[in-house]
Amino acid sequence: AYACDDMRVEINPDNYRNSMLNMYSFSANVTFSNGFGFEEPDGTQSYVNCNTEHRFIQFNESSNFTGQQLQSLILSEYKKALFPCDAVTVECLTTTTNNNHTGGASSCDLSYVVDTTNLSVPDGCDWVAVSEITRVTCIGDCVSSPT
Repeated sequence: AYACDDMRVEINPDNYRNSMLNMYSFSANVTFSNGFGFEEPDGTQSYVNCNTEHRFIQFNESSNFTGQQLQSLILSEYKKALFPCDAVTVECLTTTTNNNHTGGASSCDLSYVVDTTNLSVPDGCDWVAVSEITRVTCIGDCVSSPT
């Protein structure tokens, strides 16, 4: 069991731009219902932070890491090797009856991929923020979700 297992955060959709979910470590079955989605359609603003800016791995450009090796290095930075956003669902539109939540009309599940395409390590070997080599997306049927 983890600190925030089965946590549900509901935000008034009128205020979604002022609310963010910060996942510092993994918790199972977290739902963030903001009535909008994971990020703005143009990608300029994300409403869920997966604690990637303050985690670092040692990266050597000449090592030719495979994607799986990089993923292992990334996960080694987190407690029990679990990515903070692995079990987070974002509800974009919800259905309510008599002010009671009755289920999500649309939602997406957070996921991440390792992407070193734009990575530049000036000295050949350096500490790199996890945020520089991961791309977090929300897969599902929200407007800003890839389908």
